[in-house]
Amino acid sequence: MELDSDGLTDFYGLQQLAMREVFQTGEVLVRFRPRLVSDGLLVPLQLQVIPSEHLPYTDNRMGQGQNVIRSGIEFTPYGKRSAYHLWREHPGLGVMTLGNKTNAQVPVSADNVLHLFMPRSA
Repeated sequence: MELDSDGLTDFYGLQQLAMREVFQTGEVLVRFRPRLVSDGLLVPLQLQVIPSEHLPYTDNRMGQGQNVIRSGIEFTPYGKRSAYHLWREHPGLGVMTLGNKTNAQVPVSADNVLHLFMPRSA
């Protein structure tokens, strides 16, 4: 259960969660959460399974420099993914669970995100 950043399951449970999301919605994000050695984990890394609803599909704009953001995913001019702009909280939870805060997008480096999906074309 150390590997799961939410502390709910083990490695096999994380696989099950990820594959369930892929079958239900067609995609899922897995975030690598590096931890400090002082956190006392066997391996200073945890994984977080994030449903694809955390991607803001209507976020289409110019990013940093010449990067472009399409559906919340930031691409370099060469088409490489550089960041994922994710909702901090699941957008389906509503404002009541956020207290007085509004849900905000958080950029996460693409180096820390595994995006599982079935590409439709090459």
